[in-house]
Amino acid sequence: TKKWLIEHGLSNQNDWKTCFLKFPQIMSHSLDEKFEPIIKYMIDELQLPSQVVKMALLSSPDVFGRKLDRIKYNVSALKSIGMTRIDLTRYLSSFPGGLRLDICAEPYRSKLEYLEKKLGQKPATVLPVHPRYLSYSMERIACRAEFLQSRQRSTNGVTGWCATNDTLFAEKFARSSLSEWAEFKTAWQK
Repeated sequence: TKKWLIEHGLSNQNDWKTCFLKFPQIMSHSLDEKFEPIIKYMIDELQLPSQVVKMALLSSPDVFGRKLDRIKYNVSALKSIGMTRIDLTRYLSSFPGGLRLDICAEPYRSKLEYLEKKLGQKPATVLPVHPRYLSYSMERIACRAEFLQSRQRSTNGVTGWCATNDTLFAEKFARSSLSEWAEFKTAWQK
């Protein structure tokens, strides 16, 4: 397994440790039978740079625990929302864990519908630029978006205003105060 990891760019003990801790099952899988077809699909069919394989092994090695058919299904769902090959490359190069997400299933479907219907943004153009959007809770997205809209502020740059702490969100993105944000959030949650 170590030799195989080295061949795919994980060249030191810290990399191996990271991968093993996140996905210990890697040691029990047949790497040639299970992982190599997924890597071949990523590089040959999706035309992702080989560096993305290394990123996936470090950040989301459980992608390789999925069946290849499931990964292909997830990719076809991304294409169905209008993502081009270039969009897919940008999205998966930044977030290889996106291979494991079925965007047709909840909670991802609701997040994409909210993005399009409530925020007026096309998922196919947002995900390549803001790949972590799908990792935030629907409550966090909706509450913050509605506060920004109430303050007549832009809801573009979704991962910026989703990711930041409450103080920066209130002051930088909403151009408001932390107390006004806290008051709005409490009322919104009720």
